Amino acid sequence: MIVLGIDVGITGGFAWVDDTRQLLKLEDMPCVALTSGGKSRHEVSPAQVIAMLHTFHRADFAVIEEPSVHMHFSRNKLTGERTARTPGAKSQIALGDNFGVLRTCCIAVGISVRRVAPGVWKRSMGVSADKNESRRLAQEMFPGWAMHFAKVKDDGRAEAALLAVYGLSNR
Repeated sequence: MIVLGIDVGITGGFAWVDDTRQLLKLEDMPCVALTSGGKSRHEVSPAQVIAMLHTFHRADFAVIEEPSVHMHFSRNKLTGERTARTPGAKSQIALGDNFGVLRTCCIAVGISVRRVAPGVWKRSMGVSADKNESRRLAQEMFPGWAMHFAKVKDDGRAEAALLAVYGLSNR
């Protein structure tokens, strides 16, 4: 059995994990740059996603993190103070768009999709909303791939890998 984990962020990623919990393949989110009104932004490229899904390992199903519109809580490590922030509307719309595009791409190539809320899979995997925890756990679970989770910007890859492991544990 092969499970595909997908972190839907623009800096997200794809991870294929087999039922022995071996990481088979890891990819960054394929994006295209768009310019409108003199401003540049990036968007997920459906054509590149579909090409990638056809090229790489066939997955039995995909686990996709469903965007959350809830407040994000964090705790200051020094003071212990808990703070909350609400994500902006534009970023929430972008995540929703990404989710829809990625879900549709998977379905188009014949991969069934299972949605999971961030809080559900993160609690199950024992990580908080802190992206560094996800990177650390991915490095521990996949030591041969640790260099792919080493940088702060690698959190999307790490979360994709952990989503795939979550999918294996919750078939």
